[in-house]
Amino acid sequence: MAGYFRQAIASKLSRLLIQSGTIQESQSETLVTRLAAVVKVKKISKKHSLWDDQFQINFKDLNLLFNENIFANVTLKEKILSSDSQSPSCNEVRIGSNDKFLQFGFDPKIIAENVLSAVRNEGSKFGYSSHLHQVAIGDDGGIRLIEPPNDKTVVVEYSSPNIAKPFHAGHLRSTIIGNFVSNLYEGLGYKVIRINYLGDWGTQFGLLAAGFRKYGCEEKLQEDALQHLFQVYVKVNKETADEVAANQTANANSMYQQGQRTFRKMEHGDKDYLELWQKFRHLSIEEYKKMYKRLGISFTVHHGESMYAKSAQNLLKDLQCSGLLQTDQKTGVGFVDVSDERNSSRVTLSKSDGTTLYLTRDLSAAKDRKKKYNFHKIHYVVDNGQKSHFHNLKVVLGKMKENWALTTGPHFHIGFGRVLGMSTRKGEVVFMKDILDEAQAIMLQKMRETKTSKDVSDEDAVADILGVSSILVQDLKERRNRDYKFSWEKCLNFKADSGVFLQYAHARLNSLQLTCGVKLTDQIDYSFLLEEDAFKLVLQICRYDEVLRDSMQTFEPCVVVQYLFQLAHLSNQAHRVLLIKGQPEDIAQARLLLFHCTQQVLASGLRLVGCLPLDKM
Repeated sequence: MAGYFRQAIASKLSRLLIQSGTIQESQSETLVTRLAAVVKVKKISKKHSLWDDQFQINFKDLNLLFNENIFANVTLKEKILSSDSQSPSCNEVRIGSNDKFLQFGFDPKIIAENVLSAVRNEGSKFGYSSHLHQVAIGDDGGIRLIEPPNDKTVVVEYSSPNIAKPFHAGHLRSTIIGNFVSNLYEGLGYKVIRINYLGDWGTQFGLLAAGFRKYGCEEKLQEDALQHLFQVYVKVNKETADEVAANQTANANSMYQQGQRTFRKMEHGDKDYLELWQKFRHLSIEEYKKMYKRLGISFTVHHGESMYAKSAQNLLKDLQCSGLLQTDQKTGVGFVDVSDERNSSRVTLSKSDGTTLYLTRDLSAAKDRKKKYNFHKIHYVVDNGQKSHFHNLKVVLGKMKENWALTTGPHFHIGFGRVLGMSTRKGEVVFMKDILDEAQAIMLQKMRETKTSKDVSDEDAVADILGVSSILVQDLKERRNRDYKFSWEKCLNFKADSGVFLQYAHARLNSLQLTCGVKLTDQIDYSFLLEEDAFKLVLQICRYDEVLRDSMQTFEPCVVVQYLFQLAHLSNQAHRVLLIKGQPEDIAQARLLLFHCTQQVLASGLRLVGCLPLDKM
């Protein structure tokens, strides 16, 4: 894998920098590790030649590494290249350069042997097992060392729908990006606590409980709980909106006031309303579990805001005793002053009637999680619209002397943009179940039309996996922080870059291994993998640990998805020209190993982004 070659390059360059007098030997501690962090596999292009230098270092990255423009004068570059030619102990690596990069090359046969052997030996750990995820370029451009997992725990909160509402398409991004982040950490060896933090408390549930007493039907609740509760929710919200418009919210009998009173009763432990709320919660979670199972999503725990109703009240008392919580004399709301030398600002934590807010409960939850899990890092995967909320959460935690919150790095909140236009093809705004049902139906129709499912025993299950994969990949191929427009045409395309395309490429590789009539062997002659199409595929496989490392730095799923698209394209091209059947045994075995390793990496990447790899379709 690339780690072996990065180490060889870094070792050689370190020696050459010392020989040239650029670096003093006394300064060489950790130099090899830091140099390895800036070595990149050259991306595969149509013009790529077998004998091109396969690795490179951008001069900008080297300058950042040493905090100076060490290659400002051409003489130093020539001195290093000259030292290379005079260094018999470093012959494994050749060095060249152009205006932007130092370039490094190896014998292609050595690369093929090391990369494919690593895939075969490491299996699903390939790419993750490299120690090079311990080095990274920081947000300031500087090189930093990342501590290895060593049983460290990471908490990831994601999905987090509000109970009593059907799973909406708007919940999708948090769910699948959070799943990706969790998968990535687990692959790298961390213990991950996956938390689904349900919105199950607050004034809206007082309003819903009051509304159910007026509009609810027990029979309809048992038939389709979430749909009926949603209908009640829509009615009571329309009623309160009309009251606001008519300036009737102060009326004691208004739905608005009924909702406020009901929630206060819930916070003070009213048995009847709490039993009703508990029923809503249970029915909602059971329905959500069906959706999560279909999406291939799992959680360590299902928590809810309600868990922290009492502790949030106690938190307010503690903050008041410590002098942090102040009361606005005009409005009666409780707040914490977070002003600094640049800005005057305060964060509200309680309403005028003393009831808690979402942020108050989040503070209690964060403290509880730190005590319970003693996590190394915590991430909240929530849309960009909540950016200020998580800024306030971090700042107030800091005021509370929860100093870990101030050292969690830039991805405490992992935000994302919106999905635009996600609806059925009829244009209706729908719930996630309807989106998945339609994707499954379309895929089933396409499979039957193209006769791709002739060997599939359960067409409905395969069509559902394809539909889910297509929706996941359509989302994750986009930049996380950008809004994007959903497209059925792109989503369900067999040939264009899509989830269906990746699944087809994987199934084709699996079928090839089963039908080629050749068995894998340990005795491989890697000189038979030096054709251009074979070696491009080897280099793309070699890039996998680098892609994982880049994803870990940015939590950008699109880095992995775009890599998988190129891997699948290169695989399809190689499949057309690198025949196995009818070839001499040594050639056939070498090519079979190449396609086997490609399938392993493609399957690994599919699982990372949340797709179940299909063996046939």
